[in-house]
Amino acid sequence: MDYYGQAVRLYRALGNRARETAILEHIAVIYTELGQKQEALDSVGQAALLHRAGGNRAEQSATLLNIGVAYFVLGERQKALDYYNQALPVYRAARNRPMEATTLTQIGRAYDGLGEKQKALDYYGQALSIFHADGDRNREAWPWTTLVSLTAISARRRKRWTISSGLFRFGVPPATVPLGLAF
Repeated sequence: MDYYGQAVRLYRALGNRARETAILEHIAVIYTELGQKQEALDSVGQAALLHRAGGNRAEQSATLLNIGVAYFVLGERQKALDYYNQALPVYRAARNRPMEATTLTQIGRAYDGLGEKQKALDYYGQALSIFHADGDRNREAWPWTTLVSLTAISARRRKRWTISSGLFRFGVPPATVPLGLAF
């Protein structure tokens, strides 16, 4: 961590905000993985301030999303939601559909963690429809996996209706439901 601290100070002295912020965000990830909550939040908070000062809304929203992820990993789902909900309108305004869908998936995960399964399903469905419409098959699998686990507690007959009909509501035609999901 000493080397990262040196890098931050060097980039700050050079006036290179982009690199300074990138290093601060990387430090936050390391602290998050180590379970050092306050250090992670301090580091990503510094990065957010730099983005805000620089007026870079796209980078600011990425940092807000990262703060949300840090809170999520640390078990603070409601705080994570607060940050995800700040990032979402920025991604929507920028028409950044992949990040909008990623944020919607994160919101779904937070609601799932809070026990609000229906809200989670709604957000996963929105993310799925964006990934599907954009043809992003790899990222489309992420909400699918979660949708299946959320509906797995239902009876087999009910499960088919929930997945097929529920996703049709989000613009995913029933023919695209993976074969293994339609029992």
